Amino acid sequence: MSATPPDLRTLRQLAVDLRQTILRMIAAAGSGNPGGSLSMVELLIGLYW
Repeated sequence: MSATPPDLRTLRQLAVDLRQTILRMIAAAGSGNPGGSLSMVELLIGLYW
């Protein structure tokens, strides 16, 4: 039984959600550089799915 992969729209929305979470976490911490985290979102989504 194989699961169907998520469609492109779902993956794009997941990327947006992850970016928002990253920015919220950095803002809550009061410091940090979001560059590396934000640039890795697509790569990690692509590798995971």
